[in-house]
Amino acid sequence: MKTKNKVIASITCAAIAAGLISGCSATDEKTADAKWTVMMYLCGTDLESEGGAATQNLEEILQSNLSDNVNYIIQTGGTTTWQNDSISDGKVQRFSVSDGELVQLESPKNTSMGDPSALSDFISWAKENYSAEKYVLTFWNHGGGSVGGVCYDELHDNDSITVDELKTALDDSDVNFEMIGFDTCLMATLETAESVQNHAKYMVASEEYEPGGGWNYTEWLNYLSDNIDASGSDIGTSICDSYYEKCKTNQNESMATLSVIDLSKISAVTDSFTGMASKMTNTTEDIETFNNFARAATKAENYGGNTDNEGYTNMVDLSDLAAKTKSVIGEDCNSVQNAVTDAVVYNVNGDNRKNANGISVFYPLGVTNEVLDSYAKVSKNATYLSFIDGVFDTWNAPDWVYENTEKTDSAITESNVNIKLSVDKNKNGYYELKSDKGTEYIQDVSFELYYMDTGSDTYVRLGSDNDIEADWDKGVFTDNFRGVWMTIGDCYVAPELVSQEESYNIYSIPVLLNGEQTNLRAVYDYDKEEFSILGAYDGIEDNGMSSRNIRKLKKGDKLVFLFDIEDTNGNSDTVEMGELTYDDSCKLEESDLSDGNYLYRFVVTDIKGNAHYSDPVEIEYRDGEIYT
Repeated sequence: MKTKNKVIASITCAAIAAGLISGCSATDEKTADAKWTVMMYLCGTDLESEGGAATQNLEEILQSNLSDNVNYIIQTGGTTTWQNDSISDGKVQRFSVSDGELVQLESPKNTSMGDPSALSDFISWAKENYSAEKYVLTFWNHGGGSVGGVCYDELHDNDSITVDELKTALDDSDVNFEMIGFDTCLMATLETAESVQNHAKYMVASEEYEPGGGWNYTEWLNYLSDNIDASGSDIGTSICDSYYEKCKTNQNESMATLSVIDLSKISAVTDSFTGMASKMTNTTEDIETFNNFARAATKAENYGGNTDNEGYTNMVDLSDLAAKTKSVIGEDCNSVQNAVTDAVVYNVNGDNRKNANGISVFYPLGVTNEVLDSYAKVSKNATYLSFIDGVFDTWNAPDWVYENTEKTDSAITESNVNIKLSVDKNKNGYYELKSDKGTEYIQDVSFELYYMDTGSDTYVRLGSDNDIEADWDKGVFTDNFRGVWMTIGDCYVAPELVSQEESYNIYSIPVLLNGEQTNLRAVYDYDKEEFSILGAYDGIEDNGMSSRNIRKLKKGDKLVFLFDIEDTNGNSDTVEMGELTYDDSCKLEESDLSDGNYLYRFVVTDIKGNAHYSDPVEIEYRDGEIYT
């Protein structure tokens, strides 16, 4: 149901408010001698058409006590349906905020909000008609990190403003902002900061996905109005604090991140990362050195989806990447960490994002050549692109990369990877995986568990985990099977490991939630020794767009759990097994497995990202006893 907002027709162009005329510019008397003009580029997309999230934030804006010294100017578009009566469906429109109401100003040509010229035109128009001493630019929509960009237009095939297009738009509009902010997912990236560094003093953005509720607009706009001489850093701090408090109120703060970045310090971050990237490139000349690096790098905190089910954003925390790989790379990592600390003047992060230091960077965790081509259009770091070129056999960096950079003779090729595995049972009855050859090529070891339905010759994949004992020096990995598996209520689930941190694991669990396919995000906290369900996360679209919303489960939600199955002829399918109606008693925990026969196999990921599987071993579980 649509909610009703008040709209005041501008005195100079009353017919615009009635939707009768397009292309007429309207202003109001608030523009005279303004201290601030805040420009909001609001692309509604499915967040608005399906959930009314933009309307909710607009309500917060209207509830703020805006000072006469603050112009708040909005361009709307990018969605099929607005959940309020103030904004027209399927159009691009411009509004100001005055006395708690939206004032329609004009309706420009219906271009894609993902077109950089639409952004630059809005910025130039707003400056011309609402000049002020200082300017703020904010984006509202989905974000997709360094490759995906921001502001996906639902009316134009989810066309987005890529990071390189963002720079083009800002160059063309020629406005110096006190702050540029992204009320979107995943945009606190080094590549984003590099694209806007010459156009603003500060940037505010999140490394991780943002809950659908987004920023607390009432609080930070009240702060700005009460502190008219505030800096962009001060405003950003208010945005961070009020956002985190809003997340706490909605009980989704554990994965929240938001940071304030001093853009004058980004060149130092870029320079230090280039030095680190040079050492990273050197690691590709030697298999063992590179594997030590890659094994550490994959443990860096990553954001958005990074599994086959959820899709890949390939975004990791830059400072944590440096921290994790310091033992291989050396002192250059210290320079990166120091530069990030200097550039991030303020940040907030939840308990399950403890290593969020404020700036992420693209790191290839699961990529195609098309993704790497897109990244090469964004990154201007020849040294880092040379490293990526050295890692991926089938991808070549653009020619310009090697105009001033010598190409490294990489040893990281598919033909070099030669791994030989064997499985045996040790004297204690546990299964051991031995790397008889090629331990230096192994990046990670986990395991998969299958239930054997002997009546139908079907194998049900119960999921994967990393609960094993690893002796990397000897190349020996031992199972820690205890006859238990994850359940919600009385239903088994099929977890996939998303990331492994020092104090917690993050899992993705495929489900139908009220009939719609999605994934539950869950955490195991090593310190508390307990699991928790964060909510439902839809993952990453093929175009890089991240689901913004992690939806908290509500009493009465219908959950159906999804499992992959395979028969003895190699046929595979996804089936529904187990369902429940969610309430507060439904906990994620480990429960005893049902009596029966199970297949256990180790999964070895090599330095090229390829999976190798050990021969499966059969385990019988009866009456609480494990027989091998």
